[in-house]
Amino acid sequence: MIQRIQGVPESKGWPPGFFEETAGSIPDFPEIYYEGDFEEREPLA
Repeated sequence: MIQRIQGVPESKGWPPGFFEETAGSIPDFPEIYYEGDFEEREPLA
């Protein structure tokens, strides 16, 4: 389901973890981010 962007972040000179933190704040899946039942969901891999 989750599409990975190739060549990020190293090829753009971003520090390790920068893209992961930024992408993690983007609501790609509103049904997951806004239902409010995080405790009942399995951790995202």
